[in-house]
Amino acid sequence: METSPLYSLPRSVETRWASPENPDAMRGAGGRAGGGRKGAAWLPLAPGESTVLAHADGPGTVRRLWATISDRSPAMLRGLVLRAGLAVSPGALMSMAASVSAGRFATAGRAPTAITVGGFVMTLAALWLVVQLGPEPEFLAVWLPAGVISGAGLGLLLTGVATTSSGALPPTSFAAGTGLVLTARQVGGGVGIAIGASLLTSTPGMDGYILVYGLCGAAAAVAGLGGAWLSRRASQARQAAAGAGGSPGEARALG
Repeated sequence: METSPLYSLPRSVETRWASPENPDAMRGAGGRAGGGRKGAAWLPLAPGESTVLAHADGPGTVRRLWATISDRSPAMLRGLVLRAGLAVSPGALMSMAASVSAGRFATAGRAPTAITVGGFVMTLAALWLVVQLGPEPEFLAVWLPAGVISGAGLGLLLTGVATTSSGALPPTSFAAGTGLVLTARQVGGGVGIAIGASLLTSTPGMDGYILVYGLCGAAAAVAGLGGAWLSRRASQARQAAAGAGGSPGEARALG
């Protein structure tokens, strides 16, 4: 009976393991210090000091980062900070600011417009990454603008979707409708992550990342077009209500 492996590594992918005695992750260079007894398996790091834990040329993925500390007191554990997390902070902060602005904008009856603008802004961020993405870690020149632009687009898009969906529901169905919107977001996010991971596995290197960002941009463009369609429907409903002299309830529901 033939069995297939649970996991297979693409032939074009190389795995490396860096350590204090082998920061360049060279093959066969680990475990040599101290007469082959792992004499440099760790290194001390004083407060305020910085060091290079691993160095490699070209794109890659960090799958595991192992660090130990001698002081395990609650004060020390609470004081540990992983600075790499700050790289995504500008996008998150911009998304929060855009959500607040979009909330005020959407309450004035223009929620679909927020979807349109947010979708196309995210498309612009994805196209920026497709064009500018390279093997070097250019945070200020590439990733910071992409994070700020995509964060603004995401804040506009999600706020517009939430406002449009909730505004079109009667009060008795508001809770159920909001729950369905949140469920759709979670399911869509899970499916998107699965598709992205599959594409990165089957298309290693820079081409895989460019493909994923390109698909993200296409999906955002579809959302923007959907917002434009909703905006047109809302405009037609307002014109019809004004011409008939009736209640603009449908126009309010659409945005």
